[in-house]
Amino acid sequence: MPHIKTKFRSNLIVSILLCVIGLCISLYLIHEHYAEPKNPGEAMCDINAYVSCTAVTRSEWAYMFGVPLSIFGASWYITLLYISFKIANMTVSPEIIPWTVCHFVWSSVGLGSVFYFIYAEYRVGAICPACTIVHVLVISNVAVSWMMNRNLNQTITIDLAYKSMYVLRKMIYTVIAAHILIIVLLNLQPGVPAAKLEKFTQCMTDNGVSVWGADGCISCQRQKQIFGDSFSNLRYINCETRQAECEAEKITDTPTWVKKREGKEERVLGFQSFSRLEEFSGCRL
Repeated sequence: MPHIKTKFRSNLIVSILLCVIGLCISLYLIHEHYAEPKNPGEAMCDINAYVSCTAVTRSEWAYMFGVPLSIFGASWYITLLYISFKIANMTVSPEIIPWTVCHFVWSSVGLGSVFYFIYAEYRVGAICPACTIVHVLVISNVAVSWMMNRNLNQTITIDLAYKSMYVLRKMIYTVIAAHILIIVLLNLQPGVPAAKLEKFTQCMTDNGVSVWGADGCISCQRQKQIFGDSFSNLRYINCETRQAECEAEKITDTPTWVKKREGKEERVLGFQSFSRLEEFSGCRL
């Protein structure tokens, strides 16, 4: 039994370290998302056009339910850390089993993000180095969590997983409620009077700002929604109907905001909030 406890605790420590590293990377990606807009190649993990965090994390595929996936990544790690610390403060006894099973189930949930982001990278045509590190950490955590349960001679079955989730249902309800709250809060946009939006969009057009999008682009539709009727004041190029123009401008992702003024060009990718567009365009609401 002492030998089993030692191996179990060692694997638990490894899991906690993996979570801390993953959380730090997720927080970095959140910072990059909300920091001053950057063009591809300017972020720390941008190497070239095909190995770029910015190209992936600013694309339409980097959102789910209107929330940047990096935020879901951070919340996933925080939840797993909470479960891990609960286990660390328990003795190796039957009472610990629901928590170790929950640890494995929640670790496995993270595999969904791995498959999704691989697909997103394929669609964008670029690899996100930081995301790839997170993928390795997620897969490693699943393996370590499985070994933790094996250390306790515990075989995880669907029936055991269901019973464990039922025992910990209050925690699970709290996690679900927290994620719903995140989705609601990050989809709220402050109401802006139509007259101000009219002036804002006209100012952006006068300052040489254009937006390149597509009808099938989810983020483009969200961008149009927050502007309402004032979106018509913007110079909008639909890459589905004006493909040649988009290819000539080397538009690889939508929406892409382009500012051309006095011989200089700036670009930002993905859905942009009003505050970020104010900074990018030089206009004020």
